[in-house]
Amino acid sequence: MNGVWQFLILVRVLTTLLPQRGYIHPDEFFQNPEITAESVLGFDSYQSWEWTSKEIPLRNVIFPYATSGTAFLILHLLQKLIPGIIDSYSLLVFPRILMASLSLLLDLLVYKMCVCISVDSEACVALLASSYVICVFCCRTFANGLECILFAMVMLLVLKSSPLIHKCKTEGKKGFQLDSMYAGLLSVILTVGFFLRLSFAAFIVWPMFFWYLSIVYHHGYMTGIKYAMSLIPGVVITSLFFITVDSIYYGSLEFSQFTLTNLVKTFSSVDIVANLTITPFNFYLYNTDITKLSEQTLHPHITHLVLNVPLLFCPLLIWGTPQIITSLTNLFKTNKIRSIDKTNVFLLLSVVIPVAILSFIPHQEARFLIPVIIPLLLLFCKNVKEYSYHFKMSWVVWNIIGFMFFGMVHQGGLLPCMHTLHNLAKHNPQTNYHFIFFHTYMPPKHLLAVEKSSESHMIGSPANKNVTFNHVTVHDLAGADFKILTQTIEKLSKYSSHFEKDFEDEEETVAIYVISPSALHQYFCIHDNYEFTLEDQFYFHLGLEDGIGAIKSKACLIVDKDNDFMTFIKNDMSLNLYKLST
Repeated sequence: MNGVWQFLILVRVLTTLLPQRGYIHPDEFFQNPEITAESVLGFDSYQSWEWTSKEIPLRNVIFPYATSGTAFLILHLLQKLIPGIIDSYSLLVFPRILMASLSLLLDLLVYKMCVCISVDSEACVALLASSYVICVFCCRTFANGLECILFAMVMLLVLKSSPLIHKCKTEGKKGFQLDSMYAGLLSVILTVGFFLRLSFAAFIVWPMFFWYLSIVYHHGYMTGIKYAMSLIPGVVITSLFFITVDSIYYGSLEFSQFTLTNLVKTFSSVDIVANLTITPFNFYLYNTDITKLSEQTLHPHITHLVLNVPLLFCPLLIWGTPQIITSLTNLFKTNKIRSIDKTNVFLLLSVVIPVAILSFIPHQEARFLIPVIIPLLLLFCKNVKEYSYHFKMSWVVWNIIGFMFFGMVHQGGLLPCMHTLHNLAKHNPQTNYHFIFFHTYMPPKHLLAVEKSSESHMIGSPANKNVTFNHVTVHDLAGADFKILTQTIEKLSKYSSHFEKDFEDEEETVAIYVISPSALHQYFCIHDNYEFTLEDQFYFHLGLEDGIGAIKSKACLIVDKDNDFMTFIKNDMSLNLYKLST
């Protein structure tokens, strides 16, 4: 691979270490490191109901523990050699370093596919490495990044084992691979992807059908059935492994049951679903329940097509669509099936079919389409022979904008703020902190690096006997209105006064902080009942929910006398840290 690719990989690593401040979606934390930080490092964290429900647990536990869990275990071991290495920075970056390392598999897999279908590998891999989709999304602890890697593996195995792709070369011999090894690998990858994300089925339905169809076309139905059946042992064994691990984690299966008699009884039971935890099945039941759909954000069915696909791949669509259409038009002019370019058909439908299937699901986010970049990029590189200056410029500009927005600016003040709060709590152990997050994404509690403890302070007032004070308490008010914020502050102020009276001999105090976007500064600047001190600002922070350019009174305007641009940033694109004066 050439020097351009090496430079882009260096950029990927450095931006991961920087770190990227953008907060794309809470799932980055609450479906991965927030789950493992408590069990591996003993830190206080928030466990969402999907991971704690005994009735219908939805998530497979292997993936978070294989990624952030592994990173945290390494951190735990390094702590013995380098005391103090565990802080909010290392807790954020170490899992991302592991994901960035795994993302290199994508570069390798795409390179091998380019060689397989006779496409310019250097150009294709350079385009992949320069995409913000890879540099940002695939270097975060999203399951979608792993799904993309598994999809690329399936595509490579299908290309290398399909009799219809005659250009593929393996070990210097022209031809295709059709043996049990490929079937075994496919079965394991398919099952792993299915347990990772149920949506994985949408991506692999066409490649697997193409794989089967190509075998039938060249070798007959019996051979096709034979190789389809050869997938079953790998699927069964891998599924049993995942189900067993999930069942132990969620408590439906105990180690004491690991006798031959108990296992046979468990797996042979008529009501097997009641005895075991099958997370993909639970996930399917939950997402097909109409009463549960109202709890999610629902989108129009065209959201993927008109918004998410252009958002992720706009330059490829603008510059590649005309030439792809021309190639496909020429492709279907022939009346002979043997003359059709099967690779173009395979790649095109590997893009179209997943997008079409996922468009039927009412909850649609751009990251759900991340795996589409693999066949789309290969299709583009196969049909576009020369890259014009305008395409190169549009590709660079679009990906810089995407990187800056998703990687640095979107909710970009929250993670630096967590670092400040971590240091605040660390250096003042006698203070009981209440951090109120208002109109921000969910704060990842594990980044505060506060050890989970059963010790908490109960204030002495009989009327408040159920209220406890920990060293650090996080209050996530999300997008609540100002009335809820005021009620929360009133409640905490009332309790803190009782607390300090009860513990006045122990020199323990209570501090209440509010974290809120600067667009709402006027509320804290002019308040009838409380006085807030602006302690710090973290920028650049863009939360689209609260808008930019809200009208503020001159008394509340934060002015930078030397820089009008910074005046704008401080007033409209910052995350503010306020301390409640008592």
